[in-house]
Amino acid sequence: MPAAVTEKSERGARAALDHWWTTHRYLELTGDASPLEEMSGSGCGSCVHTSEFWQDVYTEGNWSSGSGREPTEVEVSLSGQKSDARFAFAVDQEEYHVWTPAGLVLNDMHRHFADTKQWGARARYTEDGHWIVYDIWMYYDGREDADGEEDGET
Repeated sequence: MPAAVTEKSERGARAALDHWWTTHRYLELTGDASPLEEMSGSGCGSCVHTSEFWQDVYTEGNWSSGSGREPTEVEVSLSGQKSDARFAFAVDQEEYHVWTPAGLVLNDMHRHFADTKQWGARARYTEDGHWIVYDIWMYYDGREDADGEEDGET
């Protein structure tokens, strides 16, 4: 984990988001979810879904070239006590494939959402002295998640 993730500041929160995406790429390339799970809150449903998906890919003997996703145009808002952060950002994503051991492409339709998509996330500074991402989502048609729910916000 990068040292900056331990800073209770905007810089630390941003470092956590960047590192979350680094662990996501590692998961895509290896099927090992442990680094992503360490950077994610236990209640992060999309994090769990992502981990399960990629673990299944590798359990079935397949592998991936990875999507190369990276957050750009990141806006960070900290709470008054600087212990919670909310992010708005874009994600640049390269095309990627999932391959079978026989060399066949499983996702010939490309699990490629778009060149750039708008995302949101939330992070929290933990009692352990570092940030974790506890919620992350892609905007669908102007909504915060696929169900159009606001993830419990009032």
